Amino acid sequence: MSKTFKPLIFADTRESLDVKKSLVELGCEVVEKTLSPADFVVSQDYAVERKELRDFFRSIFDGRLLSRLKG
Repeated sequence: MSKTFKPLIFADTRESLDVKKSLVELGCEVVEKTLSPADFVVSQDYAVERKELRDFFRSIFDGRLLSRLKG
């Protein structure tokens, strides 16, 4: 019996259903829970914050991006 590796990703409950569905289609196991400050947690040490381009630039200029990287 062969077991296939299935990455476990925690996804914020407020995140897009389309993104979560795409992750499942790619073979990931997606668990929804309320996350802060990231949108996705992919391991104990790594999290992903998904941003639209406009919000990305705004977060650079108002300091939110650097504070999230440090915390």
